Amino acid sequence: MIKKPILIVRHTVLYLSLVLFFAACNKNSTVPTPTPPPTPSKKWVVSTVAGSTTPGFKDGDSTQVRFNNAQAILTDNHGNLFVGDQGNASIRQVTYTGHVTTYAGKNIGKPTPLFGNIYSLVRNSQGNFYTIEYSLIRKITSPTNSAVFSGSLSVNYLDGTGANAAFNLIGNMAIDNQDNIFLPDFDMSDNFRLRKVTPAGVVSTLTLHDNTGFPSNGLPDYHYLYSIAVDASGNIYVTGNGNCLIKKVDPAGNVTILAGAGGIGFKDGKGNLAKFNTILGMTCDASGNLWVSDGGNHAIREVTPDGTVSTIAGKGVMGYSDGDNTKALFKYPFGITVDNTGVVFVMDNGNNRVRKLEYK
Repeated sequence: MIKKPILIVRHTVLYLSLVLFFAACNKNSTVPTPTPPPTPSKKWVVSTVAGSTTPGFKDGDSTQVRFNNAQAILTDNHGNLFVGDQGNASIRQVTYTGHVTTYAGKNIGKPTPLFGNIYSLVRNSQGNFYTIEYSLIRKITSPTNSAVFSGSLSVNYLDGTGANAAFNLIGNMAIDNQDNIFLPDFDMSDNFRLRKVTPAGVVSTLTLHDNTGFPSNGLPDYHYLYSIAVDASGNIYVTGNGNCLIKKVDPAGNVTILAGAGGIGFKDGKGNLAKFNTILGMTCDASGNLWVSDGGNHAIREVTPDGTVSTIAGKGVMGYSDGDNTKALFKYPFGITVDNTGVVFVMDNGNNRVRKLEYK
């Protein structure tokens, strides 16, 4: 009758001793806390949407497609891209998955003038396209319907409305949120001008206050087809000095240098510490960043609102290669566009391909 309670007491004491022992061991433990797995670093990755090295004219899927000296590109933010295929005198529609069809061709130029070389392509808020062809701007309302919006085949320099206006040397344009078109031009004395075309087709010349020290005038035997972009606040960005620097024009016409040193080079940095080599295309994203096709450097560059330039992809040498930003190569990237999710699309002119840049 007495032994059983004693046994229970002994077991209880032994159990408490073990608890206290292991508690002391845990208190003095030096076992390290497990290191969490590293967070995967994100990179810009370049891939091919459609096209192949050989120039030509063929619709289809991905590598079956042929372009010919295509330059302009834009996105409708609904999974479609539109390409100004200059060599084929057509507008091509490209889905994000790489299926290509011909949206419009030579039949939209009947009656005259015949649908010609497409140097630039923009789209307004109603879905109408505008193209630059020679010295005129064409408005395209459907795959079979177009008309001259402003200018004519006669080269001149004149403000006015519709066909009563005249352009001298135009090749690039940008459109703002109010459907106003802006384009660089030169007057008949080789002086650089910035022209504006309203939705009603009224052409005027903007007054600029440029004390940057880098004139954008033409040369006696050569003129520059400068690139242009416009942001959501109405600031205009235009290249200058042989497409090697970027000027910013505020809504009051005040001109400053955003980035570039005025000379040819390939260097990242802020403001005049950066260098470019023949900018062929520019566009603005929703955050106010400027995306640049640096054609001579075969690279895609990003310029933040404070003028800081970074190379996103491309190594300064021409080539063709997909992959992350340490491997991707381009050959004279031209038109560039950014959709509302931040994906960048480039018309890689020298490779006859549409390329995509994603940050992932």
